[in-house]
Amino acid sequence: MVSIFAPTRALFRATLPLTLCPMDEVVGRVPALSPESLAHVLKGKLALVVGGTRGIGHAITQLLLAAEAEVTVVGRSATPPTGIAADLFSVEGCERLVAALRERVTRPIDIVVLTVGAWPSRTNAHAANGVHKVVALDLVARHVVLTGLAAADLLAPSCRVMSVLAASQAYPRVLVDAESVQRSLERACVDVPPATSSLVGGFSTMFHTALAHDAWLRHIGTRHPGLILMSTFPGILATDVVGS
Repeated sequence: MVSIFAPTRALFRATLPLTLCPMDEVVGRVPALSPESLAHVLKGKLALVVGGTRGIGHAITQLLLAAEAEVTVVGRSATPPTGIAADLFSVEGCERLVAALRERVTRPIDIVVLTVGAWPSRTNAHAANGVHKVVALDLVARHVVLTGLAAADLLAPSCRVMSVLAASQAYPRVLVDAESVQRSLERACVDVPPATSSLVGGFSTMFHTALAHDAWLRHIGTRHPGLILMSTFPGILATDVVGS
């Protein structure tokens, strides 16, 4: 089935190309590695995949398991014994997740993968607490969970943190500037959410949240210099997330 987003994607790519900015311009593109080749690095490592029950997160979970890592999966539909069900749309839900991990984890976490996120919705844009779902998952949940894990001493020295988001890009200046990002995020965090939300405005919020996410990741690096922080654009991972 052809995705209903295909025409929009084609127009967007033709008129507003996004230039990827890799962190390591020397390494550039590398061939995909098999689970067997990754096992010598990942075997026995403790990994936490937040948003690991569907799409990209599920694919990453399966690869980690195939490479013989020990994986804990977090998601709304996650089930024991390897999964923890959690609703991360609120700060309280994120804090409950950290508390559950504190009770469950018996040794420091070596790898954290943050893939939790939400597509903009015209009819169901805001969480129950009035925060736009894109901001709640792409930014707030990442901050509360990661800083909570660090505060609880659940992260191993040199823990590798990978955040999968539409980030690490050079957006056209016509779309973004510091003032527009601030206004967008302020509108996305309201006390009483409207019944509907503009879909165009939702995608604008997604772009601006991604930029705020990159700034947040840099800030986390200054607060926790021992962590190895990485971010990747989800489009480079082959999944059916858009088609579904």
